[in-house]
Order: sequence, then C-alpha cells, then structure tokens
Amino acid sequence: MSTPQPLRPPLPIALASIVRTLPRGPGLAYEPKLDGIRMLLFRLDDGVVLQTRRNNIVTPNWPDLARAAQALPVGTVLDGEAVIWREGRMDFPAVLQCSSSAAARAAQLAAQRPASYGAFDILATEAGDVRSLPCERRRALLEQVLANVGPPLQAVLVTRDLDQAQLWHDLLPEAAGTEGLVIKRLTQSYPRREQRVWFKLRHTETSDAPVVGFTGRSDRPAALVLQLAGRIHPAVTAPLRPRYACSSPLCCPPSTSRYRPAPARRSTPACGPAWWPRSKRAPPGMPSCPGWFVCGPTSDLA
Repeated sequence: MSTPQPLRPPLPIALASIVRTLPRGPGLAYEPKLDGIRMLLFRLDDGVVLQTRRNNIVTPNWPDLARAAQALPVGTVLDGEAVIWREGRMDFPAVLQCSSSAAARAAQLAAQRPASYGAFDILATEAGDVRSLPCERRRALLEQVLANVGPPLQAVLVTRDLDQAQLWHDLLPEAAGTEGLVIKRLTQSYPRREQRVWFKLRHTETSDAPVVGFTGRSDRPAALVLQLAGRIHPAVTAPLRPRYACSSPLCCPPSTSRYRPAPARRSTPACGPAWWPRSKRAPPGMPSCPGWFVCGPTSDLA
C-alpha cells in the first residue's frame, strides 16, 4: 500500500455565515469565537507551516507556535485561531503587531507575549485527509491528537447544550474578550473549497468604515471620526483607551517615545494561560482550572 500524501498549503478554509439569533435544534455544536487570527497549521515532514485565511504563509511571525507544533504527528493539519493573552483577556492589537512584524521582531515579541493556538477543527491526521468525515468525528480526532501535546496548542471549548451556549454568548465577551459563538452541524464535512458551512453569532455587530478625522491631538487622538455606510453625517467613536490611542496610525512616535508600549506580563501555569482572571470566579459550566480552552476531553461530542 502506498503512503498517503500529506495535505500541503495552500488549502481553502471553511467560512461562517453571520446570523442574528442563536440557531436552535438537534445536531448542532456551539464554540466560543476567539479574538485572534484564523490560520491553518500544517505539521509536515520538513517542519511546520502556518497559513492564513488569505493563503499567506506567516510561519516566521509565530515562532513559538511553530516550535510547539513540532510535537504534533507528521501529516497533521489543524484549523484554529492564534491569540495572545494580556491580563486575562485576548489582546487583538498584540496579535496584529505580531502578524505585521519582521522575523527578528516577531521572535522578540514571542518572548515577551507568547501566543496560543485554539484549534477547533482537524483537516488531516498522520493517517491522511479527514475532511470528508462529519464534524462530530473530526472533533473526536482533534481531541485525540492534542491529548498528548498541551499548551500552547489546545482545543477550544464546545457544547451541544443550548443553555450553556447562551451563557457563553452572554458572559465570555466580558470575561475573556471573545467575539461570540460559532455554530456547526455535527454531520457537516469540512469543505474542499471556500464555503460558508458554519454560522457565526457575534456579540456585537461590526462593519468597516473609513476614518475621516479625529478629536484631540494628532499624536494621541482621543476619538476617531468615521463615515458609516448609509449615513450622511459622520460618527464619533467612544473615547480611545490610552494603549489604542498610542498605537493609532495617526501617532508615529520615535522608537524612544514615552508612548512605547511596555512588554506584557503573562503567567504560564501548567494548564496554559488563565482563561479567567484570578480575581474572578468562572461562570457556571466553565472549567475552574487555569486551562483556557479545554482541560481534558469533552464528553458531549465524543
């Protein structure tokens, strides 16, 4: 028998359609939508490759994730989200900074603010392509592959319980900075071309808008003025937090500027970065240990 050829980048990824209400009914699985950058992770016989949604290869930007993925069996391909934790919450600006940095700077940032990878699907194992399998079976394979790996590679939380999903939707955005929920059909295979086969329920609605002005100083804007689609008059954003104001495109301080962000501090307990700030109690139904995705296999999708 010939050895199956491993999947190699670029590969199309599954997409999600936006929904306004939480889908209900049998045969659905609910996952928190992490606030990071979507990417496929390939464990090849000659190393690790990270591919973004737009087919860009970004392995040099995430050296810590590439090193951790060496522990995966050769031939494994995961779908997930790269995130960075800061003070118990996901820090999307830090993710963007890593994504746009040169290799040398990316290594520096990885040492200061290590990344984590939340895997929510598996496209291939060492035995070959598994995209034709139903979501329920792929989830079991995902947990099996990651069982002996551990942080920073972990499987995201998942549930089939509607009440639990509603609780996550209501509490996780404030507690950890998630965007909402992703909903999947348990019988759905992984598409071999770019298709919207999942559903996404955002906690808040988002839209793109050009920045046409600002309030405050140009080197430290207090708020941005946006031109929203379908509106005659511009809108002013809420006041910017200091760290976002400093990283605004309007602000271009020299490297010695006092506005230069300080390195983030991050605890790394045995189960991975803290899913809940230690000063807060985890909401009902969430793991109380420091593991931020899943501590042990989930029974409801086995």
